[in-house]
Amino acid sequence: MNDPNSPFHFFGIRHHGPGSARSLLAALRRLQPDLLLMEGPPEAEAILPLAGHAQMKPPVAMLMYGSVEGESSPRAAFFPFAEFSPEWQALAHAREHAVPVRLIDLPQAISLADNWLPAAPDAEPAEPADTGCDADPDTETSGPETGEAPGPVRHDPIGLLAQAAGYHDSERFWEHLVEQQPHADGVFAAVAEAMTAVRAALPEDSGPHAERETCREAQMRQCLRQAQKDGFQRIAVVCGAWHVPALQDLKSTRKEDAARLKGLAKLKVQAAWIPWTHGRLQSRQGYGAGIESPGWYSHLWEHYRKEAIDPEAISSGWLAKFAQALRAEGLDASSAQLIDACRLISALAVLRGRHLPDLDDLQEAIVSVLHHGDALPSVLSQRLLVGEKLGEVPDDMPALPLQSDFQKQCKSLRLKVEADSRDLQLDLREEQGLAKSRFLHRLRLLGIPWGQPLDVSGKGTFKEAWRLQWQPDFSLKLVESAIWGQTLDEAAARYVQHHTAQNTDIPALARLVEQVLVADLGAALPLLIDRIMALSTHTADISHLIAALEPLANAWRYSNVRQTRSDALAAVTASFVLRICIGLPAAVSSLNDEAAQLWLGHLKTLDRVLTRLDETELLAEWHKVLLRLTDQNGLHGLLAGWCCRVSAGHELLTAEAAAQRFSRALSASWPVEHTAAWFEGFLAGQGLSLIHDQSLWALVDQWLLTLAEEHFVQILPLLRRTVATFTAPERTQLAGKAQGSATGAGASAAAPVDNRRAARVAPVLAAMLGLSAPSLPEPTTGDAA
Repeated sequence: MNDPNSPFHFFGIRHHGPGSARSLLAALRRLQPDLLLMEGPPEAEAILPLAGHAQMKPPVAMLMYGSVEGESSPRAAFFPFAEFSPEWQALAHAREHAVPVRLIDLPQAISLADNWLPAAPDAEPAEPADTGCDADPDTETSGPETGEAPGPVRHDPIGLLAQAAGYHDSERFWEHLVEQQPHADGVFAAVAEAMTAVRAALPEDSGPHAERETCREAQMRQCLRQAQKDGFQRIAVVCGAWHVPALQDLKSTRKEDAARLKGLAKLKVQAAWIPWTHGRLQSRQGYGAGIESPGWYSHLWEHYRKEAIDPEAISSGWLAKFAQALRAEGLDASSAQLIDACRLISALAVLRGRHLPDLDDLQEAIVSVLHHGDALPSVLSQRLLVGEKLGEVPDDMPALPLQSDFQKQCKSLRLKVEADSRDLQLDLREEQGLAKSRFLHRLRLLGIPWGQPLDVSGKGTFKEAWRLQWQPDFSLKLVESAIWGQTLDEAAARYVQHHTAQNTDIPALARLVEQVLVADLGAALPLLIDRIMALSTHTADISHLIAALEPLANAWRYSNVRQTRSDALAAVTASFVLRICIGLPAAVSSLNDEAAQLWLGHLKTLDRVLTRLDETELLAEWHKVLLRLTDQNGLHGLLAGWCCRVSAGHELLTAEAAAQRFSRALSASWPVEHTAAWFEGFLAGQGLSLIHDQSLWALVDQWLLTLAEEHFVQILPLLRRTVATFTAPERTQLAGKAQGSATGAGASAAAPVDNRRAARVAPVLAAMLGLSAPSLPEPTTGDAA
């Protein structure tokens, strides 16, 4: 399609296609252009020289971001590049041959502004077309949701060509047409001709998306006109294949383009390079120009960059990677199997008339030969297909102060930013472990969850476990967080202050207290606690105070490990407990079944938190109100039963008092519903207690034996509901215990204590516990030796 008299030479590529990259490099070497025009945001031209930096290792992305007054987060767009991306290789060619580069897409100052608002703001946004050669920009965007009005369905041009050629999906069609033909002549002319035919056949699109695409192509044409005006003679134009037909006519569209681009809103944007990952190049990640298997394309590029392509080396190399992964998983993968798989792939290529191996054929050979016809482990297959890799950007690249502080702390703490996940164990008694913990918690406060906390076995509070995995989005979050401060601790502290002033949710603020404590932002703690106390004085909802109590108690409990003063935390926690205990009896009176279930959860939380906290005065207050609730008139049976059992468990009630309340609550004088609810509250989830607590077992056993037959039949279905909360092993053991009780086996006396053997153990236990050795009775002749 290139006019021999025109200075323009169009190369329609598929973003991130290794075959396109090789063909493009070959075409550029033949053409030797004096100017390279490439699809991309013109604001990024200033940072293009950094692409040749020795420390720059793809995958990377150009980040374009700008803020809008009144919005909490910046609007941003990402322009990713892998090593096998045609644009990345074109930039490398331009640097090597000193060819100037211009980016000709619509400026992001316009794209990120509100120039194409939908006619119906409440409409659902339409899904962008994934064309393979990208009718949409090669970007990911973030920012406020704008949506689009319903309009004509966007077509997938490559999908239509694939359908016409008999392919079931556009990915395979494009791979066979272009990516597996990296040395074919005339590929760009063929692609341009196909796109021209498709664009002519498709109905005109309308709506905000179509308007934006029209403006993009108008901007590209304007840039082409300027390049021609500047006197360049051999101009290489590298863009998505879809755009090539629209860039041919520069004469008749001149006035229309100027008018279309006039008066568009703009916002101030900045550009930066950030690391990217292979995983984020995948189409399944919501990326409009995504690819299915970056790992496979990376493998292809290793061979495509060589002067001569060896199909057998491509096959054997890919099979070897799978064989190594299978062996690492303890699965079989012999050399003989690799040879057989290579022969199978070569035969399939000849049979199907292909020059190079196809990924589907390779996967079938791996499954049938290396894995004996069984499906590959999905995790293993996905790992190799993605080939997860995190790019690198230069350390001396211009960065915001917060980004520089982040990089400095990463080096100091020896934390490496990488795409693969790895686990980290920290000991908070060590200064380095405590510093890493503070660093990761401060990042989480700013919405950068680089580290995900893991459960730690054991009861010690000085251990932490993390799983670290960097995502490219975190780089944008760092940029967003720069508005709060120039260092990480300053930004985190100011963010907490802002969040404290804006939030009115007491439980949420209490959780923030815990986060502030573990992040060691002590300066923000007084303001946060004052805010909680001020809000709590205006609330009569005891459930809010209970929900806030657990994070407050955890913060108080762990403050010593974190070397943080806990006086203020102790005061606010004690205040909450006293208010809860005063208001609780009135709050739980006259509840329906649904409300009783809700309050049962609150009471369990309260008992768990205060028992774990183990503060004598606070426990005493809770135990007093617990006893009061046990005998409170009008209390729902579910809560009354639970309070009775917990009071007995804390030894607030004697066995006789608990038995009296049990018999009274479950007598025939009460309605069946009350009896069942009380029994459920008393025993729900207590299967192990019934098995091992003989007094509790005897209490339930005697009550059942005293029931009249008519009353037993009435409540049996409701009792089954409670027993159903026990696990299957617990029910089995209870059935055996009940059978033993019925036959008298359960009443057998316990085995006698062997005082002679105990005398040997007692001194050792006493020494371990720091106690004086107990005196034991003299062994009798009946004691075992």
